Formats: sequence, C-alpha cells, structure tokens
Amino acid sequence: MKQVILAPIGRAEPDDVQGWMEQGGGLGLQRAWHLPHATVRTYLSRIQRRDGLGMVQSTPHHPADIAVQLPNPPQRFLAAEMPTFIIEGALIWARACEQDTITIFMGRDAELWTLWREVIAELTRIGIVGREGWTGTEIHLAPPTDTIANPNHPLAPDALTARLFPFVLWEHADPPATLLQTAGRFGTNTLYEIPLGLTVREFVFNWTGGIPADGQLSLGGRILERKDWNLPLTYDQWGVNLGSGVLECL
Repeated sequence: MKQVILAPIGRAEPDDVQGWMEQGGGLGLQRAWHLPHATVRTYLSRIQRRDGLGMVQSTPHHPADIAVQLPNPPQRFLAAEMPTFIIEGALIWARACEQDTITIFMGRDAELWTLWREVIAELTRIGIVGREGWTGTEIHLAPPTDTIANPNHPLAPDALTARLFPFVLWEHADPPATLLQTAGRFGTNTLYEIPLGLTVREFVFNWTGGIPADGQLSLGGRILERKDWNLPLTYDQWGVNLGSGVLECL
C-alpha cells in the first residue's frame, strides 16, 4: 500500500521547515488560501475524523482549535516527527473557520513544546505564520482543556485528522488510511499505516505476523470476540475504539 500519512517520515528532521517544503509541505496550504472559506469548509466536511468522532464539522467564526492527544500513540508519534504537517493542517482549519488565531491544545511534554515552538518560530521567520505572514495567522500552544468539547463550538480535530487536511485540499479526497499501533503480545510492536477496510484478522496475520494461540485482542479497550476478527477496520464499524489507535494482544 502506498503510504500517505507517513510518506515523509525519515526524509527530514522534525524541525526542518525546508525539508517539509521539499516533501510537498505548503501545497495544500497555498490552495486553501486561493479558495473561498466556504469551499475549504466543503472539502474538509468530507473527511472522517481519525479519532472516531464522526465527520469533520467546521463553522465560520468559531475557534480554530486542534487537539493533539498525546496519550494516543499514533498522535504522539506525529507530534514528535511531523509537527510541520500538523501545523499546515491547523492553518487550513483556521481558513475553514475564518479565524486568524489557532490554539493547539497539547499535553505538557517539555520536549514537544520546545520542538513545536521552534517550528512555529521558523515558520514565523520565513513569513508563513504571524500577523505579518502571508497567512496572517497566529499559532498558540495551550495545555488540554475541557472547553474544546463545548457543544457550542465544533470539536477540535485531532492531530491525525489535521495531518490529512493538506492532502484533501490538494487531492480533493479523503485518503482511505489510518494509523494503528500494536501493543502487548505481538511479535513486534510498531506503528502501521493501514488501509481502511482491512479486516482485523488480515491485519493480525498478514501484517503483524500473528499472535499467540491463546491471545485475546483489545481495540481501544474493547475486547474482541473471535467473530469480530472478520470485521473491517473502519470508523463506521469501530468509532472511537479504532480512533484510540491501539490494538493490543492480551
């Protein structure tokens, strides 16, 4: 399967803004700024959120928040390895929400905060973000807060969903892929980019190499019966359980 989400991994350092641009970074962002706000909202509304909370919903003049869920292994990985791509998605989200300020809610991981601040500073220096930048958009980091779940404003997209925004603006399609981390009694625990629709059984035996005969699977804390192994890994089927990003062998 051709990778979409993880395609740039290993080609540039996480804080390398020039490397981000060399890997296609900024193309989706440029397109967003040449489209009307409403058109950007239309494209993003076709995306299924990768935290399993339904479809993306953007509303004019509501806060342009992004929630980087650090307890979620795939999102922690993206935050550490691909901050530039998530920030690009956040800027596109701000365009959809018709805002010139973005708040990125992220757990207080000192190393990650330092990394993200360096990236934001570099994007400001080269004139992409900030009041004087061509997007005219400021970015602020903040610790997690319950206000992002306030029913009076749209739920903040998660980092994995934001990562897909540039692709959607460029390709006009929601890539049928997501990230899934194995944990527990698998031979090797690693992060996979998988096609949506792959069955649990196919993933376990064709991708990971299998599990012990007495192994029991748990997807996002939900124990799977053997009959569940034949079900497809889709958000319509599993919702937030797949959105957890973790398949564990107990």
